[in-house]
Amino acid sequence: MKAELISVGTELLMGYVVNSNASDIAKQLLAIGIGTYYQQTVGDNWERISQALALAHSRSDLVILTGGLGPTHDDITKQVVAAFVGTTLEEDPRQLAKLNQHLAHEGRECAPIDLLQVLTLKGGKALWNAYGLACGSVYQHEGVTYILLPGPPYEMNQMLKQEVLPELAKQLGKQEAMESLYLNFFGIGESKLAQILAQPIAEQSNPTLGLYAKPRHIAVRLTANAATSQGAHALNQALAQELIALAGDYYMGQGEDFDFAGYVIEKMADQGQRLVSLEGFTYGQLASRLRQQDPEAAVYQRGYIQEVTEANLETSLASLSQDLAQDTFCLVNYQLNQEEAMLILITPSGQRLERPVYLGQRPYQVQASIVVYEGLSLLNKQLS
Repeated sequence: MKAELISVGTELLMGYVVNSNASDIAKQLLAIGIGTYYQQTVGDNWERISQALALAHSRSDLVILTGGLGPTHDDITKQVVAAFVGTTLEEDPRQLAKLNQHLAHEGRECAPIDLLQVLTLKGGKALWNAYGLACGSVYQHEGVTYILLPGPPYEMNQMLKQEVLPELAKQLGKQEAMESLYLNFFGIGESKLAQILAQPIAEQSNPTLGLYAKPRHIAVRLTANAATSQGAHALNQALAQELIALAGDYYMGQGEDFDFAGYVIEKMADQGQRLVSLEGFTYGQLASRLRQQDPEAAVYQRGYIQEVTEANLETSLASLSQDLAQDTFCLVNYQLNQEEAMLILITPSGQRLERPVYLGQRPYQVQASIVVYEGLSLLNKQLS
């Protein structure tokens, strides 16, 4: 089954709203074995929505539209779809009852414009909106399934999970399951990792794989198809072991939402190590990342923020001596000059490691992010 997503809303094209719906829908379709082949974004314009529908109808089996179901003059998605598939709109009694109850609670009469929210495609199926007032719709036309969902993400996700996905899963029956696995590699560029993995990339079939540059690390996505999710999982894990064998020096762990700080904290916890920090350049950004991953302070004991220069460096380090227990690392950063920051790592044995970090002509937030990750990298390499 080929799925296509059409996101409707001029605000999406203008950049005022981030289109999280498309990402959420694609992920949840993939979880039940449906691949999203195409995505379109169009404004609240009758002609352009019609053109998007015609294109989707020519190439996809499942077309999901989000947005434009509300009560304002530019919410025209249902009207355009109805005209495209050759049907009319009718009120959904259940959603109408909810609307009337809502209006009564607010102490106002139902206006004609309010009723636009409870319209659904005649001859199709209305989708209940538990969190809002605008119902969705499902309609079959010439072998293509059209699904209309509301634009607000919390409403859309609820309707998708409760009303849409269970029905789609039933329709799929014994079709293949599709599952993705993410491997994370740190300290290596995308091109170099692609060279190391050149053979499995060239020979890929099932699972397929793709490389994605993330902030300060590279993610490799494996996607497998099998009769069951367990079978797809096994295929992914087999290829994962092959990739890790090739690039294991840079491998950090699995997971789409992998966090390097969390990885280092977990590694230190396993080894019974602790950490304190002194930030003279990142001003708490390192501490914030570490505390998010270690809220109970089992590993990350405390962090200090103060001006650190070459002139007061030794005095600043001496002030931390009471925090340096036998099993404690100390990670320090400060600005060395206009183009460099300095990292210092003091190990539990008293060894002192220094690493300059090139900052370049970048915004401060980018520079700070680089220093945080390079500091974690320096620390990670010292952990056995």
